[in-house]
Amino acid sequence: MWIKDLSQADRLASFSFFPQELNLLPIIYAVLQLLMMKISPQAKPTDPQQEMQQKMMAYMPLVFSVMLYRMAAGLMLYFAASAVFGIIESWYIRKFLIKDGHAPAPVLATATAKK
Repeated sequence: MWIKDLSQADRLASFSFFPQELNLLPIIYAVLQLLMMKISPQAKPTDPQQEMQQKMMAYMPLVFSVMLYRMAAGLMLYFAASAVFGIIESWYIRKFLIKDGHAPAPVLATATAKK
């Protein structure tokens, strides 16, 4: 891979102009977060506060990618891998565990003590 040191930014290419370097992992992380947000079901907001919160959450991947642009490659690799596993988990749950739009009923285990 292009990452030489996980304690430094992943620096794929260097430029003589702003931002002076191309860090690929924060961009991958932002794309994965946007993808996760698009595939997750969202209910319509019922009040203005929920609507504002939903709008704010839509911008969070962009804000995080800007804030974390020069973070260590190991941390960004961890975030990106976590996002990939979250997407796979969400897909698996919707595809195989939820039937007809309803979640399975929880199974309650009751311990019976025999005397």
